[in-house]
Amino acid sequence: MISYILAKEINYYEDNDLNKRRNRPITITPKTTNNISDIKIYMLINGRSASATAQMLAVVKHNQLATIIGEETGGTYSTHPGRVIPSLKNTKLSLQIGTERESVNVPKLVLDKGIIPDKKIKLKLSDIIRANDPLLNYILEE
Repeated sequence: MISYILAKEINYYEDNDLNKRRNRPITITPKTTNNISDIKIYMLINGRSASATAQMLAVVKHNQLATIIGEETGGTYSTHPGRVIPSLKNTKLSLQIGTERESVNVPKLVLDKGIIPDKKIKLKLSDIIRANDPLLNYILEE
């Protein structure tokens, strides 16, 4: 998704051994000529934004590619993908253990917080009951 809103190449993943072993490209280049550079782009987030989504949002925030609105994400720029342990025979329960750390290249963000929106807007239960969308209202008023 980021490659469609970029005007120039950016560093995405940290340049580390883990990403090299997985043959990941460190940089992302634009997929097309960016003809939307004069349009405001908004990304709506909440506490359920985590894992790879939070990593992508960290890169968007760090590179100022869009205005992020909503609530702090539930994930950060670093994830710990797990290795699945085989399920137990009788209960079928399994366990997933994070064994490695994957991070994107965002040196200015802190690790112990989610991605903080540029504009904090909390969706309340009363908004849902009244069919009110404060995030959409904010975008339309901009």
